[in-house]
Amino acid sequence: MSSASSSAIVGVLERAAELRPDGWAVRDPGAARSYPDLLALVRREAADLAAAGLRPGGLLMVEAVHGVDYLVSYFAALSLGCHLVPCDPAATEAETRRESERYGVGFTLRCGPGRAGARLTRAPAADRPQAERPHTGEPLVLLPTSGTGGLPKRAVHRESRLLANAVAHAGSVGLCPDDVCLVSLSPAFGYCHTAQILATVASGGRLVFPPRPALPGELGRIIEEHGVTTTTMVPHQLGGPMLRALGRGGSLRQLVLGGSPVGAALARSVAELLPQVEMVQTWGMTEAGPRLTTWRGGRDREHPGSVGLPLEGVRIIAADDLGRLGPPGPDIRVHPGELVALTPYLMLGYLDSPEETEAALPAPGLLRTGDLGRVDPDGYVHVTGRVKNLIDVGGKKVAPEEIESVILAVPGVAEARVYAEEVPGRGERPAAQLVAAPGVDLDPVRVGELLRSQLARHKWPGRIDVVDHLDRTTNGKVRRW
Repeated sequence: MSSASSSAIVGVLERAAELRPDGWAVRDPGAARSYPDLLALVRREAADLAAAGLRPGGLLMVEAVHGVDYLVSYFAALSLGCHLVPCDPAATEAETRRESERYGVGFTLRCGPGRAGARLTRAPAADRPQAERPHTGEPLVLLPTSGTGGLPKRAVHRESRLLANAVAHAGSVGLCPDDVCLVSLSPAFGYCHTAQILATVASGGRLVFPPRPALPGELGRIIEEHGVTTTTMVPHQLGGPMLRALGRGGSLRQLVLGGSPVGAALARSVAELLPQVEMVQTWGMTEAGPRLTTWRGGRDREHPGSVGLPLEGVRIIAADDLGRLGPPGPDIRVHPGELVALTPYLMLGYLDSPEETEAALPAPGLLRTGDLGRVDPDGYVHVTGRVKNLIDVGGKKVAPEEIESVILAVPGVAEARVYAEEVPGRGERPAAQLVAAPGVDLDPVRVGELLRSQLARHKWPGRIDVVDHLDRTTNGKVRRW
């Protein structure tokens, strides 16, 4: 790897090594490295991979372990011009093999100590004819989608667009070289990859990878010991013990939330237990790079319930306003009430899925988000539900998220999931699962009475169950089916 890498992302690492030459920059339970140390390891890893036969343009599946070892392999692969396929370490060997064979992955790489050649495996699919790949002149990063609207897919991104999205995110939340980011999410997924790892490196900040899983007490100790200033979590992680842990040491200045709506009760708890911390809510999707909008507690309190303002360069448009774009706006087919995004950080498409790509990207630069909502006169975006989640109640379309927002306002409800239940001979009706707050004995009948006073009849859940927990996808979103 030359001193001036052809990879835009590796170039950011090289600049970080120049700007922060001393002291630790990235750490996990087993190692602490400065940026120059990390860069030296990346260069050695790249040389090993090249000697083992890795070439530009090949698909390399990398085990996205939660730590420094992944960063070494990640940056090394991009420096060689490989197309990177991050793989969730929680995936089984059978799942990894199926995906590798489906997409024609050439090599798989385990992350860890020792020479890269010993950790590199030639995949069985490598000798099969390869599907035609986009010719972009730069490495691609193939990030997995969440799978909340169907089977997970691989969103194909130019690395330069991911980096630009990371920089825009950093600007939207105010990241700076003094920040220490606690990496609490999985590096295999878009948000952690771009809005935590890349955004922090691009800002010249520092990264801390805690052990996984980590109990609140352990996270609190790490936050206090290393002066963590920012982290990102999904709302269901934030019970009282976690909120109190986040406050240890008083260094945390910002708590970023995403993945699911932030209920009024949680917002109150954050304000009460972390009064010195700015709450931030983000909205986006893997296909968008992933970040689209930011709501900041220090700026946007007059717009509660919104997901904030678009990032620099992004424009969010409600379906009813598409005609104002001009050609081909009037001919774009979207669901009534759907939000679409004009964004420079857009994916190229789904890997080997042309029909799904065409459906998601109906015009150049335009992405169907699949979210329902509106944009208010001040430009703030409000998300009210998902198109694919809509429940058909006698021909009337009901957004489960609307019902969930009412349920979450009921005292004692910590989490809620509303879904479509089939009724023989009658079609669909809403049904709900609730998780009670600690120490609360929820009465489903009482909850139902409260909902009937606030919702139209066709939105009333036909059944309400209190459960211990809600099923979730691998990146923390409520599983809808």
